[in-house]
Amino acid sequence: MNENSKKKVFNWKGKRVTEKVYNLRVRQVKVGKNLRSVYGCKKEKANLKESATESNNLEGRRIVHLKTLFEHIFYKCQKCDTMVPLNNTVDEERIGLASIFTVQCENCRGKIRFAIDKKHQVKKQCTRTKARSHYDVNTRAAMGALNAGVGNTHINKILASLNIPPLYINCYKTHETEVGTVAEEMARESCIAATLMERELSIQNVDKLRNLL
Repeated sequence: MNENSKKKVFNWKGKRVTEKVYNLRVRQVKVGKNLRSVYGCKKEKANLKESATESNNLEGRRIVHLKTLFEHIFYKCQKCDTMVPLNNTVDEERIGLASIFTVQCENCRGKIRFAIDKKHQVKKQCTRTKARSHYDVNTRAAMGALNAGVGNTHINKILASLNIPPLYINCYKTHETEVGTVAEEMARESCIAATLMERELSIQNVDKLRNLL
């Protein structure tokens, strides 16, 4: 038997596979490497801070909590007691869908930072990071995705149409963990309550059940 007539053997992780399966696994590995280079790997620490944008690049729309925003529309500089308008924004730090703006006083050149959304406290078991407070808008986005049965990609498609900066995967996963943990706890409590109710009804109607049997 000559060398040309020999069949080529394909192995993947110690197991013999067909050429079709081998080529598929190779393509999957390449795709996985590309995704990790863009979104990061599972072992990486989740970073909620996405980006900082200079004032000349500020554009598009943002999701704001009106009451929180109104508190900063007429803001006085603590150094010189001068009114600081919001159009003096010089920097933006995005944490998911929330933003922290930095405005500069025209008089003393002092800088003031303020957020456009409010925060809530998070239990230790409900977060993937050391942060013990999350912005409401990010948690509500993850909650809405869970209720709608969609994921981060679907949210970002809608945000792109609205010209709102995207919700990056690390931030989304952090808040998905928060929402998922609470949802599991609520489901567990609901199952326990239903079991107790079923037990009570069975005890109350034990005579009827005996007659049926």
